[in-house]
Amino acid sequence: MAGLFVVNECTSVRQVIDELLVVINCSEQAEWQGIVLYLPL
Repeated sequence: MAGLFVVNECTSVRQVIDELLVVINCSEQAEWQGIVLYLPL
């Protein structure tokens, strides 16, 4: 299973983008296989 990011519908688009940029810049793609992550962190 590929990684899955779940976003709270009350979270602003800007905050979601900021959180995703942190994840992208601080990890490797392979780390997210089989992971479900709820945003915001």
